[in-house]
Amino acid sequence: MGYTLVLVLLAVAFLLVTVGTLILLLATLKAGLRREHRSDVGAVLILGPIPLVFGTNERVARNLILLAIGLTLVTFLVFIALNWRFGW
Repeated sequence: MGYTLVLVLLAVAFLLVTVGTLILLLATLKAGLRREHRSDVGAVLILGPIPLVFGTNERVARNLILLAIGLTLVTFLVFIALNWRFGW
């Protein structure tokens, strides 16, 4: 049972990374084909529980802050669920 769960989680993680990469590739190609080249960019660097957010404008930074908070909460919930289920 334990190995089956690990393999399923590994397959789901690989699929999510692959789909995310394809979405980024298609979005980049679509943006490159347009005439206007104005882009808003940002990044989130999560160091432990502290997210560091960089953005070109306030809208991008606000969205990235919400994303960082959401991902941090999901990570904590998964950790708690795995600890409760398997007693790690």
